[in-house]
Amino acid sequence: MSLPPITLSGRRPRAEELYIVLRDAILSGDIPPGERLVERTIAAHASVSRTPAREALARLRLDGLVEETSTGHAVSEFDLDHLADLCAVRETLEAMATGLAAQLRSNLDVEAMAALLSVNEETVARGDIGATVEANHAFHEAIWRASRNRYLIRQLQAAGRLVRRLQDSPLRQRSRQRTALEEHRAIFAAVRDGDAPTAERLAREHFAAAARERLALGRGYGSTESTDDGSTPASASSSAAR
Repeated sequence: MSLPPITLSGRRPRAEELYIVLRDAILSGDIPPGERLVERTIAAHASVSRTPAREALARLRLDGLVEETSTGHAVSEFDLDHLADLCAVRETLEAMATGLAAQLRSNLDVEAMAALLSVNEETVARGDIGATVEANHAFHEAIWRASRNRYLIRQLQAAGRLVRRLQDSPLRQRSRQRTALEEHRAIFAAVRDGDAPTAERLAREHFAAAARERLALGRGYGSTESTDDGSTPASASSSAAR
């Protein structure tokens, strides 16, 4: 295992800091799929005992980023079947969060969502792909917060990290940007109006549509529409922006 020295700040428990360092390295590709993760070696690189390393690896297993093998632990390897399973789980979690948000949102939550939706509209209008991807996720994160369910939020964060690792965002296609924006407007209206069944249904449909785009791109027969910078959408092996 090729792992550089790890410096922990001491601002958080050592196991948590080590988990964050390893998680970010896996998501960025610095630690590639299939790479063995040895508890003793991790502890030595981080200058900690094996207990924080063990706890960090346990959290990474829960995230689905690491799996146990006959020889210890290794970074998980994924394919389109994994992506399809992950998208199905994410669709259900997002729908649940959106339904809860419609029931529990405050006036401040609604104002925050409205402001983020306006940002989303502006980024799509000017064709700023990176900003549109970020605005999209900021909007959904505002919905998560309005759900008032901390456990659900953590699960959504973990699912989102895995999706980002597996594939680039279909929002890099202009057609998907426009469609997703219309879907966001409808979701926002349902949440604002407190219509939980409609909000949940619209969120499920929104993420199901995104999943279809992702899987089509991963299989190589999705849209080949160029993005505004002249590039083509990324494949399932891409690990760029969410």
